[in-house]
Amino acid sequence: MKTFAVFFCGQTIGALLGRDSDLESHHDAHANMTSTRSNDLGNLALSLATTSNLTGLSALLFDTLLKSSNSSLNADIAEQLQPVVTAVNDTLEPIVVQSQLQAQQSISGFTALFLHCEELAAAAFNKSIVDQMVVSDRRLDHATCRNQESALFNEKATCKTMVSAAQTVQAYKCNLYEATNTIQSSACFPTGGEDAEAFHARKLESFETNLADLLQKQSNCNQSTVSLASLLEHCSAKSTSLLQTRSTCDINQHILDSSICNLRKQMESDCTQSQTCQQQALASYQLANSSAKMEEASLKEQWQQLQVIRCMISALGQRHASTDAYSCRNETYSVDHLSVSYVGFPPFSPCQQMAETAGSSEYMQVLYGSLPRNVQAQSCRSQCCIDTAANASTTGSTG
Repeated sequence: MKTFAVFFCGQTIGALLGRDSDLESHHDAHANMTSTRSNDLGNLALSLATTSNLTGLSALLFDTLLKSSNSSLNADIAEQLQPVVTAVNDTLEPIVVQSQLQAQQSISGFTALFLHCEELAAAAFNKSIVDQMVVSDRRLDHATCRNQESALFNEKATCKTMVSAAQTVQAYKCNLYEATNTIQSSACFPTGGEDAEAFHARKLESFETNLADLLQKQSNCNQSTVSLASLLEHCSAKSTSLLQTRSTCDINQHILDSSICNLRKQMESDCTQSQTCQQQALASYQLANSSAKMEEASLKEQWQQLQVIRCMISALGQRHASTDAYSCRNETYSVDHLSVSYVGFPPFSPCQQMAETAGSSEYMQVLYGSLPRNVQAQSCRSQCCIDTAANASTTGSTG
């Protein structure tokens, strides 16, 4: 296209220039030819402008200005180029400005996209905090329950000691009663020549004393037996309460472990969603950023071409010398208004993840290592712990 433009322009200017020695009688013919070919140049320039062939249009005007020395011809050409000026003013420059605005909007829009990712992360974090508070409450409930279990375990141990002591006392008192509750055969005979009255008086006194002692020993045996039975009942209730409390604590632990499993699963899901959003936003930003930079460079180049075109048309209109062609090309034109302001991507919020693997020894130590020594937490029976154990088993067998 440039070759055609140069040839056409050269042919046009060649027909119009170097004819100063022609006869005056041909002046009207030359004027008509000049007008016709100026129209052709104007039409060609407008065609190049409307098709956004700025390189071809710039080359055409450069050659026209470079090869023109007839000021009246330049004025005529400039007049024919006014539609091009109109196209530059009303269409081409506004398109460049609008394209810059679109590029800027495209880049600026990533602020909202980055913010959206941060809002997702913040919402997940807030929900995680609520879930963690629930886990914390359940952990406290479990710890309180285990402390009750510990106290009952101590009470049961105390009961065992007390029952053993009570059994010893009861056996001693009842054995003593059994030993006293016998009649010796030798007690029924007089001694030392006693008469009947003395014998009966002595035996009556002995019987009364022995009966009182026997009844006291019987009472002591009965009381110790009742006390032992009451203590056994009390300790049996403590044992039952211990078993019930331990069962409740085991249920609380399972609920706690399951809550932690669900929290871990939710945190992993939220983390994946957040990272996916961040990665997609970053990839899109990098692509748009690269595209916008190329667009910015192209728009600035187009703007400079348009200013060169405007300058050369102006030079033709002002009947300047052909040296203005180089001046227009070498002039520095401001393109600062076409610069795109690039947003930097923010430091994304890190994902929250649980440090300990569910069901691992570290997990059990962190969660249940501070429990009283006389109680023991169960192995984690929640699904994520079962899955962890299965994966570990599979990995171990594979290794």
